[in-house]
Amino acid sequence: IIDRKAMNGVPHHGIGRGFKAGKEEIVGLLVALRRFVEADDAATNAVLESRLRIIAGFLGDGVVLVPAAITGRAPILEIACADALAASRALLREDPPIHVSERKAAQNILIVGPQALSPDDDPGLAAALRRILSS
Repeated sequence: IIDRKAMNGVPHHGIGRGFKAGKEEIVGLLVALRRFVEADDAATNAVLESRLRIIAGFLGDGVVLVPAAITGRAPILEIACADALAASRALLREDPPIHVSERKAAQNILIVGPQALSPDDDPGLAAALRRILSS
């Protein structure tokens, strides 16, 4: 016997219907997987490295470009500074805020990862880093 009062909170079309994947989601997943499989990581990392080299050129000494072959992901810049946490806070007060990794802040090293940056962001980033690190 089915107790109708106990079923009041259950939708008529089934409890899992809201979690059903539509054709749009399936196509989106297939496109994302195709892009992932066809991605040329070496070419992407080469472009990122060249951009980081240009940024490093504006910053002078104390900057190390760590290639993707060493990080295992993407190239990064490691920037030595007098007080990494103070520099990071100052970068966050920029407009727009600049977020750097503080993973090596105990060693007074900030890390810049370029994956989320547009090439149009590079000049502003280089200028802000130079200004904050030289003060």
